[in-house]
Amino acid sequence: NPTHFFVDSPDDTAQDQISLAMRIFGGSFEANQRFSGGLYRYGQMNRGPLAGIRGGMEDWAYAASWDPPRTSPCNPSTYGGYATEKTTYNDSTFRAFNLLLESTAGKDPNRLDLGTSEDVLNPGTPGNGHVSRNVRLALLSADIAQPYVSIFGVQGLRLSDDVIPAISSVSSSCQTAEVTVPSYTTSLMIQWTVGGAFSIDETSLWYAPKSTVEDGNSSTLLLDCRSQPPVGMVEAVFTQGNDTMRSGQGYFADGGASDSNRVVLGPVFNATINLPVGDKIVIMASARVDSSWLEPPEEPGPLVDPQSHMVQSRTNPDWYHESNGKIVQGRLNWFSLPLVVTRRFGAFRVEEVSPRLPVNSQGAPRKAKTPTKKLAHLTKGGMRKRRLRGLKV
Repeated sequence: NPTHFFVDSPDDTAQDQISLAMRIFGGSFEANQRFSGGLYRYGQMNRGPLAGIRGGMEDWAYAASWDPPRTSPCNPSTYGGYATEKTTYNDSTFRAFNLLLESTAGKDPNRLDLGTSEDVLNPGTPGNGHVSRNVRLALLSADIAQPYVSIFGVQGLRLSDDVIPAISSVSSSCQTAEVTVPSYTTSLMIQWTVGGAFSIDETSLWYAPKSTVEDGNSSTLLLDCRSQPPVGMVEAVFTQGNDTMRSGQGYFADGGASDSNRVVLGPVFNATINLPVGDKIVIMASARVDSSWLEPPEEPGPLVDPQSHMVQSRTNPDWYHESNGKIVQGRLNWFSLPLVVTRRFGAFRVEEVSPRLPVNSQGAPRKAKTPTKKLAHLTKGGMRKRRLRGLKV
């Protein structure tokens, strides 16, 4: 908008981090080397090398709801016109990040410059090109839409994935991951990751006897896999492992993920917890993220707090907007799906017994074939591992 030339938007901190991540994750390729080393140039649309764009969709989608003096309903006379109320919007509709991405100056690029599917998630792939790098940026956009936390390992055992492609859930019940451990187990090393965020301000583990979680009226909300549990209920029922507190950087942060490995695309956190008394223990991981997005830019204009749903929904628990049956509720704490640990007599290893798989028509869990499955063996003197090939889970 011309009114805001040469100033920073209230959400500039987040917008800058996201744009830089896209520049890096897009990568470069040979045919594009003459432009900025092959990487996308990025910047604000009202200043710098990309300035001069007025009244674009990007401005409208971002600020039309909270900067109404710069907008007005449409009243066209051509093609028969249409009702004014069709372009009268509320306080919630337009608070989005709408990024303009110019793939190339030429509108008919050489087919050899479009790229291939070879190692498409790797910015340094030799198959990089206009299409393949924009596929990655579309995936990046989807990943950062909302923070998420996932427990993926117990004592070195890799758990089944949370998401099974092309299969919808057939039940509203919570299909948690469950592992069995020897009855004498008093502590476990848990591994988890945090995604959809750039800065992991703090992340930790929570645990409680399953009998305590199921006692009272709160169990439905605490063990509902479809929605985030109320933090007050979690604090009342679970114990937070203070010695499990960690922090770090997300996968798309400048500099990359902290303590990453080949198991997950993201930061890896691990901590050992002392298990409470009980046959069944419920464990969750939580995270608070991206508080830096609330930091004001150097030259803000107008002088208001960040206004986007993207920023406020992950940093402000009081943020609430409802429009057309849709709700945006802010929160600070993001929780993983619960993990159930069962102490079992006769067990001599950590083993996953209830993968998060949908049931078949007979009501039995569907089985997934895994080429290589790790089983973590526990002894009172320590732990050892072995691999079984072709194991059916």
